[in-house]
Amino acid sequence: MKIQTLLFVAYRIAIILITIEILLLFLFQTIPNDLSTNELAILNTVTLVLASTPLISIFVIKPFLEANARTLAKIRNVATTDPLTQLANRRLVVEHLDRVVAGCTRHHEYCAVLLINLDDFKKINEDYGYDAGDAVLVEVARRLHATIRANDIVGRMDGDEFIVLLERLETDVGITGDRVQQIANKLIAMINMPIAVKSKAVHVSASIGIRLLGFEPINTDTVILEADSAMYRAKEKGGSRAVIFNKKAGAEHKRDLDQTQNQQMSIC
Repeated sequence: MKIQTLLFVAYRIAIILITIEILLLFLFQTIPNDLSTNELAILNTVTLVLASTPLISIFVIKPFLEANARTLAKIRNVATTDPLTQLANRRLVVEHLDRVVAGCTRHHEYCAVLLINLDDFKKINEDYGYDAGDAVLVEVARRLHATIRANDIVGRMDGDEFIVLLERLETDVGITGDRVQQIANKLIAMINMPIAVKSKAVHVSASIGIRLLGFEPINTDTVILEADSAMYRAKEKGGSRAVIFNKKAGAEHKRDLDQTQNQQMSIC
């Protein structure tokens, strides 16, 4: 706790106690009584405590607790919010994803994770500059946030990669898959709309990897990795599309990545 805060609290308490004590002295002097000095001292102390306690609670303790709560909220906001887009950052996304996975099991309703990566975003930075790239990211974040439901989560994972968590969708996997595909296509269409940057219309597209979440427990890292695998399949198909993860395609993609890495190691 800062010294200035302690001094301020002490100052307020002192003002309250001194004010009440002055009023009590005035009352004891003006109201006739036959109490002894010791009895007056005891009465003064008890009255001072009873009168000052609620005032200290209202004017000292309550404001201090509220200010402390606001400070803690600001600290948490800084720790869990992406500074550029003001979306949830990776840390907060993982916290929400834990809750989403648990909710699927509890409510027996499918959920979904949509991992979104902008296509050829590096070219935007190269052609228009990093400020323009940041402006594009901010606008994409705004569009994503405006498109999803209020109870869903949108966050920025890193660079030009975003994530959307869709909760409590359907109880049937087929219906869920169709619905999520429609949502993903809507997001792609929103992203594809021109973005005005420095009086120029910048065009950007996105690839989306979808991981449907059922009722089985699953590690959040695995969920993100599998959504990432589906997203790369979308890019391999030309981008500007959404692909739903399936284990067979995911295994093939992992095998291809391992082979590529082994070849690169052999060359080195």
